[in-house]
Amino acid sequence: MTARTIPTWRKYKALPILAVLGLVELVLVSLLYKNALDFTCDRFAPVLVCAGLSGAVVRAMCALGVVALALLAQRDLAARLLAGMRTDLSARWLAVQIAGFACVVLPWTYLGPASQTPQVAASFALWGLGAVLAITGMLNAALDRDGWRAIRVLMTPVFGTAIVIALLAPEIAKAAEALWTFDPISYATYTATEAVLRLMGQEVYGEPEIDLLAVSDFAVLVGKQCSGMEGFALITGFLLFYFTLFRDELRFSRVWFLIPVGLMISWVFNIVRIVVLLLIGAHISPELAAGGFHSHAGWLLFTLLALGMVVTGNNIQWFRKEPSAVAVVRTPLPFWSDLTTAMIFPFIVFMLAGLLAQTLFTVPDLVYPFRMGFVALVTFLFWPALKALDWRISPLSILAGAAIGVGWILVAPDASDDSLALKAAVDGLAPALMVGWIVCRVLGSSLVVPVVEELFFRGYLFRLMDRECMPWRVLALIVSSALFGALHGRWWEATIAGAVYALLMVRTGRVADAIAAHATSNVIIAGSAAATGAWWII
Repeated sequence: MTARTIPTWRKYKALPILAVLGLVELVLVSLLYKNALDFTCDRFAPVLVCAGLSGAVVRAMCALGVVALALLAQRDLAARLLAGMRTDLSARWLAVQIAGFACVVLPWTYLGPASQTPQVAASFALWGLGAVLAITGMLNAALDRDGWRAIRVLMTPVFGTAIVIALLAPEIAKAAEALWTFDPISYATYTATEAVLRLMGQEVYGEPEIDLLAVSDFAVLVGKQCSGMEGFALITGFLLFYFTLFRDELRFSRVWFLIPVGLMISWVFNIVRIVVLLLIGAHISPELAAGGFHSHAGWLLFTLLALGMVVTGNNIQWFRKEPSAVAVVRTPLPFWSDLTTAMIFPFIVFMLAGLLAQTLFTVPDLVYPFRMGFVALVTFLFWPALKALDWRISPLSILAGAAIGVGWILVAPDASDDSLALKAAVDGLAPALMVGWIVCRVLGSSLVVPVVEELFFRGYLFRLMDRECMPWRVLALIVSSALFGALHGRWWEATIAGAVYALLMVRTGRVADAIAAHATSNVIIAGSAAATGAWWII
């Protein structure tokens, strides 16, 4: 029996930071352009061009999914690609990647209802340039020459075709429109959705003749696009691609059972999506339902279903052939006791929880206790790794954190409409719920957030770039602080605070000092917010 070893990813320092950076950038682009931009593209460009831009993030995610699936099917090639990953992050190519992202985001700052043709033309140029720079920078920051050779091997005609199909996923879904008039599916979806809403105690108004369902004053047309046929087409295509890639490992006489199972789950997911859409529109916000939730929920559920099908097919032996004579030996990864993972994974959970809250709730901070509770639990599970850190703290860290907290309050801006909406929502809670929310908000801001953010930005990102010489240290300070600032509404103040936290860590060599300073700042800020109700200053 021949064994082959798949290298562990922990030695490749560039890979996890680039993966997190790419995820954060995709999330930010989606949120900014989908939900925070009042601009009509069709006035200036062909419909196909605007449709291409509108689905850019979905296309990117589908393409990444195809790449991941192909590498999962070709483990030898995956090992070769991993061996071609850079062990150290290239500051030059990282700068190119971030510059590309900045070009993509820049048009968001000036596009609007009054935009003129020259502004729109400049925006298209920036989007094109930004995409080229971001992709080129990301790939070169991740791969060395061996990695590029592995990419060339991977680029077979079949794989290239799959990438093209993934990039055209929104159009393929649209092409299924011819099937949306299949009345039995439309009727079943309409009937099931109405039944679920009535079982939940909702007062439902329906007009079956036009497939309309309404709860309170919010109505949707449950038919055609909402029938579920689009999901049927997507999951069928995905499973056929999965079967093709894993044809040497799967039993074709049995794996076909995954298709009816996938179709049934897809239909159930579609009903859940419509029910939640109606509930959000009726009881929370019609704008949130039609905008954020409707834009993201369908693709999110499809992604979950696709991953579930792959996990099922790969892990249930009934679907698989007998083990081959070639054994795969993987270096064991003690997930919860790995310090690098402990510095990255809670931050990923923190970001995804924030995205989910933005998608599902019109006042996202109102569910802050649930977000912080989940993030705190995930962070606590990494204690076997985190306890190895030096948790001593310097008095200077407390003083510096206090100074930042006071300064943050003194230069706080006036409340925005969203901030006032949060204050009104908190003030409208029952007394016991209000007290509980305030306690969770203060504890989450003071304890959970400093640990998660400092472990990632100072404990991991700064140290990843630092080469203990002045040019590299200055670059690490600027990049880590600027990215830290980008996650906060007040970019300049947050960037300066991040730089101070980094300098405190450099002074003692302990990330605990950065955490202590950040926590002290947030205790002061959160205490002031709790006393005054000015939650927008946090």
